[in-house]
Amino acid sequence: MSSMKLRDLIREIRSCKTAAEERALVSREKAHIRNSFRDDEAPVRARNVAKLLFINMMGHDADFGQVECLKLITSNAFTDKRIGYLGLTQLFNEKSEVLMMSTNRLRVDLNSPILPVQSLSISALSEIATAEMCRELAPELLKLLTGGTSNYIRKKTCLALARVVRKVPDLAEEIAEKVANAMATEKHHGVVLSALGLINDMIGVQPKAAAKLRKLVNPFVALLKSTVGNYSAEYDVNGITDPFLQASIIRFFRQIAGPNETLDEVTDVLAQVAANTTSTKNTGNAVLYEAVKTIMAINSPQSLRALGINVLGKFLANKDNNSKYVSLSALSKVLRHDLAAVQKHKGIILECLAENDLSVKRQALDLLYLISNESNVKSIVKELLNALLTAEPEFAKDLAQKLCAVIEKHAPTRRWQIDSTVKVLTMAGNFVLDDNVSALVHLILATPQLQLYSVTKLYFSLRENINQEGLVRVGIWALGEYAQLLVGGSATGPDGLPIVVSETEVLDLFKRILSRMKVPDVTKELALTSLIKLYPKFPQLREDIRVLIESYTTSMSLEVQQRACEYAKIISQGWSLSPELNEPINPMAAATNSLNERPIGDLEIDEVPVISTGQTTNQTPGTTGTKTAAKPQTTSAGGLIDLDVILNAGPAPVQQTAPQTAPPKAVSELLDIFGGPAPPKSKPAEGLPIQIGAPTPAPAGSTNILELFDLPVGNVTTPQANSAGGSKDLLGLDIGVKSAPKTGGGFNFAGDLLGGGLQPAPSTTNGTMTLKAAEDDTLDVVMTLKKERPDVSLITTTFNNKTGSTVTDLVFQVAAQKHIKLQLNPMTSNRVAPLSRDVTNHTMIVTNTQQGVKGIVLKIRLTYNVDGRPGLIEKALSDIPPTF
Repeated sequence: MSSMKLRDLIREIRSCKTAAEERALVSREKAHIRNSFRDDEAPVRARNVAKLLFINMMGHDADFGQVECLKLITSNAFTDKRIGYLGLTQLFNEKSEVLMMSTNRLRVDLNSPILPVQSLSISALSEIATAEMCRELAPELLKLLTGGTSNYIRKKTCLALARVVRKVPDLAEEIAEKVANAMATEKHHGVVLSALGLINDMIGVQPKAAAKLRKLVNPFVALLKSTVGNYSAEYDVNGITDPFLQASIIRFFRQIAGPNETLDEVTDVLAQVAANTTSTKNTGNAVLYEAVKTIMAINSPQSLRALGINVLGKFLANKDNNSKYVSLSALSKVLRHDLAAVQKHKGIILECLAENDLSVKRQALDLLYLISNESNVKSIVKELLNALLTAEPEFAKDLAQKLCAVIEKHAPTRRWQIDSTVKVLTMAGNFVLDDNVSALVHLILATPQLQLYSVTKLYFSLRENINQEGLVRVGIWALGEYAQLLVGGSATGPDGLPIVVSETEVLDLFKRILSRMKVPDVTKELALTSLIKLYPKFPQLREDIRVLIESYTTSMSLEVQQRACEYAKIISQGWSLSPELNEPINPMAAATNSLNERPIGDLEIDEVPVISTGQTTNQTPGTTGTKTAAKPQTTSAGGLIDLDVILNAGPAPVQQTAPQTAPPKAVSELLDIFGGPAPPKSKPAEGLPIQIGAPTPAPAGSTNILELFDLPVGNVTTPQANSAGGSKDLLGLDIGVKSAPKTGGGFNFAGDLLGGGLQPAPSTTNGTMTLKAAEDDTLDVVMTLKKERPDVSLITTTFNNKTGSTVTDLVFQVAAQKHIKLQLNPMTSNRVAPLSRDVTNHTMIVTNTQQGVKGIVLKIRLTYNVDGRPGLIEKALSDIPPTF
């Protein structure tokens, strides 16, 4: 006889040091238990079965105790019966050979006058009953449901009948009829709630059973009205009376009523629930969510559907991300019922893109894709582009791909489709799919009228964003196909002057692209193909193109090497001059047919560089002239620059030919990139550089300088002309400035895209103030402001190197509000020696034309290279005291 108690066995097992020691202990105890069963030791049978249950829970085999469980459930002692039924549910399964032997005992216990015994048998039946046992015992369960006096037993009976329905679907209709009769007058919430769970299973297993349950609609409507209208402390859950019952009844209405059936009594109570249930608590939200789902599932009046959509809109205003996600998911499903009502919530859906929860942002993005159409696509794309500016990488990928899909599907014109897709490629070209790139290529091929515009836009966009692979691939393809249009001077600006790009500049762009680190092989392959097409188009640069192609004949990539070798052979044989070999790609018929109904749009090139008077197209490379065509620009709400203004600013301009006489008068105006163009000048073609230092490629991820600021900007003048005679923009690109009319526009000090205020706080002494304007791991930027006159200040900027490496290619750029005039002097050097302080500096004179009314607000941008790596510092300076 094994005298060890259960607690002693647990203690012994826990004291085992190794798994082998535990297995040995369990084997010994199982042997003792077998001997006890063999000797039929009834007094310790329950204890031995309990120990077997623990051993089974530990993962050891204990099936030899099944027969002993059957003996225990036949015992008259409740303690033995309880252990027996527990063993029955844990040691048995539906495939156990001796399980059928418990059927008769279960029937006896179901009819027992002792409620705890009935409860044990019902629980066991719910766990391990087979189909045969369900058929045999279903009548006994129905008797307990319809004639039982204990609500506790009736609730458990509903759960057992749910297993019967799942095991024997044929009994669903019979059970449904009995349940409908029993629940028609039932008032106990717990019993009704259990019955609703059973009804849900019955309709799911056997839809025909719903016809038997329709008689419950009116009783449940009355019960729901009384629950919604009357508060009961007994059933209160966070201020809502029994939300579980309410949600279950509403779900029952959805299952009973078909999509084409109108139930007036149901729609009335649903309107009452939607109007009277608060949405400030999760319990109320759960009821409202079920109500909205039911409203949309049945044939509800249009006014009730609008009410349901408004309820979902309220969820979006909830701070809880779970409520927002549920609302967005539900709105996606109700679009087919009332698209216009969902579109009214477009603004708050767009706000969800700023949430921190990635799942909420993705759900909002999916919904925006669904509600977009030809009438609202421009506004939605504009907001999505704004979101793309600050999106984290894991969301930027989804956002960029969805943007491309929306643009391709609903673009009002082909011109707008090209512009918008190029914007996406400029901002997130590394995330777009190859299909999106191919779609833009096919669009350009199928629209000959926009090929000149497209290659011009792509060229200038590519110059500033060579690290966006999607843009790079489209750009180099377009240059290979249509570079002759770009360099031929065919493109003209809004004032009719030609835009000229030299052949050398195009080839230099290819070299910049191919000289990057880790250039993908696909990009190299496309570039080589474009270069072989440029070979006959650029006769003066054929030798340079040949050398560039031959440099890849030893590439580690087999495909790149093969292409380079084949193209080099073509050049050496003279085949590259064959018109047939270099003829343009024909558009695909499928792409052309899909675009036939889409209008082309405006063919004019606006907001791009154009040649000033007297320019010719055959000039020395790098000395062609342009001027920027300015348009009145407006700002969005709050004074922030509108994204269309930022991204429609057009391609970066090229240089202007310098007069061969003395340098022109030092006059240049900072481009009004923030919404208020500069005052007109009599000679817009004359301009001087506002860039200080040598030009350098923008760091990875940088786009146009226009994307970095959100303030209106004022006039900037420099004391002397550039030695080359050209003028330069904020990125170091050659540009001439054209006048434009003034426009209004406020300034929003909250719109600081580049960071917070100045740290640390500036120190002021005798009209002189020193502050640390910005810093990173490489440089400290320190500004010293000195008051020269009441409205004039001298600002000296010092660049201190914190590293042991030389900083090169230093470029310092400044933008200001329109009431500020800047006079910039050259930097002392574009290099900063290692660990140097107060050596490299720059001075500028700042004139505040509204002294005492508005203060000085500047935005600075600093680019440099250190050890071959590009660096970037951007900062908004809004903490300068108003005395300056």
